[in-house]
Amino acid sequence: MSKALIQRCRYHKRDNILSYLNESDQDYYKKKIDIAYSQEKYSEAKSKLLEIKSELKEKNMSAANSLEEGLEETLTLHRLELNLIFDRTFSTTNPIENINRLIKDYTRNVSYWKNSQMRYRWIASALLECERNMRRVNNYRKLDQLQEKVSNMVQKKEEENQ
Repeated sequence: MSKALIQRCRYHKRDNILSYLNESDQDYYKKKIDIAYSQEKYSEAKSKLLEIKSELKEKNMSAANSLEEGLEETLTLHRLELNLIFDRTFSTTNPIENINRLIKDYTRNVSYWKNSQMRYRWIASALLECERNMRRVNNYRKLDQLQEKVSNMVQKKEEENQ
């Protein structure tokens, strides 16, 4: 059993849904999806997203299927009741993608990897260089709340599986 909680990127999810729609419908659904994700409570956000899914079934089944696929994983911050605190940083994969790009830039001239340990050292070195240009997580002083909520949710999952 996996103990990982997954928060999928809402922006990539939204863009994927919109890619199935006509240009004339994209702005309308972009606003509706953004409003749904901006809801404070999990139940409200999920309800609005399911309404959008019902609408999309009539317009474009592929867009509706795209919305449904991984829907719960786009609402993890809502389930943790931390979406208002950490939404800006953790509802997107951009911070991770940025770090990956910086590591790639830093290691691009390395043409010989002797072994795994050498690879790990290069990546660690790259991360130390990247760290200088990284911004703090928004509301970083409240990360202890995130840690506590994640621990509680994982513990609850373990208890349910016993």
